[in-house]
Amino acid sequence: ANEKLVNFVIGVIANPSVEDSLLDFMKTGQTLAEKYVSERLVEPNRKSIYDTIPKSGVKTMSEQQKQVNVNGKKITIDGEVMFLRLMAINAHKKVPVQRLMSFENSPVPLSMFREDGTMYSTGDKSEYMKRLEQRLGSKITSMESTPQVVIHDAMAVIRSHPPLQIGVYTFKQMAVKFLQIIIQASHGCKEIHIAFDRYFDNSTKNLTREKRGACAINYHVHPNGIIPSNWANFLMSAENKTKLSKLYTEFIIDNKHTLGDQMIVMSGGQGDDAVKVTCDRIEKIDELTSRIEEADARLVLHAVYASKAQEVKNLVVCSPDTDVFALLLHHVSKIEAEVFMETGQQTSLRSNKRYIPIKKIHDTLSKAEQKIQMSIYALTGCDTVSMFRGKGKVTAINTMHKMADELLPLEHLGIGQQVSQEIIDKC
Repeated sequence: ANEKLVNFVIGVIANPSVEDSLLDFMKTGQTLAEKYVSERLVEPNRKSIYDTIPKSGVKTMSEQQKQVNVNGKKITIDGEVMFLRLMAINAHKKVPVQRLMSFENSPVPLSMFREDGTMYSTGDKSEYMKRLEQRLGSKITSMESTPQVVIHDAMAVIRSHPPLQIGVYTFKQMAVKFLQIIIQASHGCKEIHIAFDRYFDNSTKNLTREKRGACAINYHVHPNGIIPSNWANFLMSAENKTKLSKLYTEFIIDNKHTLGDQMIVMSGGQGDDAVKVTCDRIEKIDELTSRIEEADARLVLHAVYASKAQEVKNLVVCSPDTDVFALLLHHVSKIEAEVFMETGQQTSLRSNKRYIPIKKIHDTLSKAEQKIQMSIYALTGCDTVSMFRGKGKVTAINTMHKMADELLPLEHLGIGQQVSQEIIDKC
């Protein structure tokens, strides 16, 4: 009885007439549909099928605009008009414009969210990696020796090799090509890791996915199925990608006899489980069993696991994502081998492919910078965290370099259930 209908963007509680109208919209729609059929189809002489359909009369939250009585008349308050009037009055009141403009004429703070409540996403994440790379002076464009372990972001491989580009037409053909591409890109090493994304209904990434996949179509994914012509639309659906990850994982397991002396470790394609596949056996890996959603974080988990083997002295993580770079930089002390991140594109015309030595970049940071860089990176926007408008990665790098010691409490951001006032101030 105490429950209220609330506009979750601006926090306004609906008045009784709006609440009743919105909650009964299904009944209203049913009534209108029956009336339409009766007037235009059952009794064809009453109305033409082409006559204009009347408005439903459903009241929405826009009906909630504040009204005041002025000389006996009800006047609706329009926020934009009120703000313009305030500016006009200020011409006589002489209030400092800087103070006047410090208040946003919006139901939500536009520094972090758009008016519809969706987050601002940062558009310059790559600048974070580039600026820290510049501290090394030169780039590594090839590995001196074959890496002992190569770890792949599966979805990055799938996105960068669309079906038409690689000449395949069925999902099975694509699975064959996927495995070939993975092995070829692993520089002949014996241990290959593949991390798939997972997709949960209550994910903080759903806002981004819904924006990308507003027109996505779900398909039946099976080995002999024909790949849809609109591959970009196919990849907009989380359900499609889940099915594809499962199909690829099962294909590699079923064709383990083709691996020779190589070993493939996979996670994310079969729920929480991770498996190690060789030509003669399949083994579940408890250390990699996880509900981690993002392949970005799963790649780091694979790197930590793989580095524990005594013979592993170096490993390569293949990903185009700056989020992976920031995560590796944050967790590099837990990786017991020399770790490189392979990134950049290579085409027939030019190549930007390079190998970023994570430990060397980590060593260029001060002790304070090492502790707070992950928090600084997240605060200025990533896949699931809004950015402050106008405060991007370049600002983040410069601020971190100048004020790292002062911002040291940020190393505790995200630890525990509560955020202290000190951390909020530093944020």
